[in-house]
Amino acid sequence: GSEPLFSQSPGEVFAQLTAATDAAVTYQDLRKWNELQELLEDGEMLESELQTFYNEAMSGEDGLDSGGFARLYWAIDDLFEDDVDDAADNHVAEAGTASEAPAESPADSDVNSNTKADMRTNVLDDLLSLLSEINNDPQSLPCGLDCKDSVRERVADLIATLRDDNSNLVKTNGGVVEVKSLIGTWSLLYTSSLTMIINKSLSGLGRSTSEGAKFGGLKQTLSGTKYFGECKFVERIDAGEDASFDVVVDGEWQLKDGVDPYTGELITILKADLIRLAYPGNNAKADDWASLGPIKMLDIICVVDDILVLRGVTLTGEESVFVWQKDE
Repeated sequence: GSEPLFSQSPGEVFAQLTAATDAAVTYQDLRKWNELQELLEDGEMLESELQTFYNEAMSGEDGLDSGGFARLYWAIDDLFEDDVDDAADNHVAEAGTASEAPAESPADSDVNSNTKADMRTNVLDDLLSLLSEINNDPQSLPCGLDCKDSVRERVADLIATLRDDNSNLVKTNGGVVEVKSLIGTWSLLYTSSLTMIINKSLSGLGRSTSEGAKFGGLKQTLSGTKYFGECKFVERIDAGEDASFDVVVDGEWQLKDGVDPYTGELITILKADLIRLAYPGNNAKADDWASLGPIKMLDIICVVDDILVLRGVTLTGEESVFVWQKDE
C-alpha cells in the first residue's frame, strides 16, 4: 500500500500546534506544521487551496477546534488521495494508508466547488466507505473486531468531524434526541468496545463456543414510545450451515438526560435494562452475562441520516463507540 500523506494523526498535530492547550488552531498556527509547509514550498498545494479548506473547516471565529482541524487534515489528505489512487490499481490498499477510501471522480475533488454540504457528505461517505471496507474483508471479523489501530484512529477522526458538523441532529438540537429518530432496527457497522473485541462478540459465544463459531453480526431493534420502550439485540453466530444460530437479548430501554463528561454540555443517554438472553438450549437472566455491559448505558453523540453513533465511557475512562445503520 501507499504511505500516508502525513506521518502523524490529526490529534497529534492538533496537540502540537496548540501546545496541548486544546485552544483553537489559527491560520498562522499552520506555519508551524512542517509537513504542510513542505507541500506548499514544493508547489504540491496552493496557498489558495489551503485558505479554502481552512475557511470551510472553520467552526468558530477563533479558528479550528479539534473537529474542524480534523476536517482540514482529511480535506488535504483527500486532495492527494486521487493522485495515489490513479497510480495504484483497484486493489484495496493496506489499512491505514492514504487510499483507504475509494477515489472520488475528478469532478468531485474540485476544491473550489466544495461547499459545506459537500464536505459533510464527504465525511459521511468516507466513514461509510471505510466501514464497508472493514466489513467486506473476508479475513476479518465484521464490525471492526479485528481492526488495526491505524484504522481505528481514522474512524475516530471521521466520527469527531461528523459529530461537530451541523448535519448532526445531536449538535443542532443541543444534545436533545427524540425517541422517533431511534425507533426501528439497526445493524452494527463498527465498534471499538474493548469488551466486545476481547470476547469476539457481544455475548462472548464468538470466543467460547468452538473454534468454528464466529461472530456474524449484531442488530438492535428499538420499539415503543417515549414513556416505555422494548429493545431486542440479535447476534448471529456463524458456525457452518447447520450449526449457525442467533443469540437474542430482550429488555427495555429509555432515554435519560445527562452531561457530557468532556464538554459539560447536555447529552442524551440511551439506557437499556436487559432482562433475558437466549440461544438454542439456553435461556438465562441477562444479569448473569457480564459481557453485555458495553450496551447498557451509552451516550448518543451522532444522528446523521440513517447513521447512529453511541459512545460508552467506562469507570476507568476507556471510551468505546458503536456505529449503527438503520435497516431499510
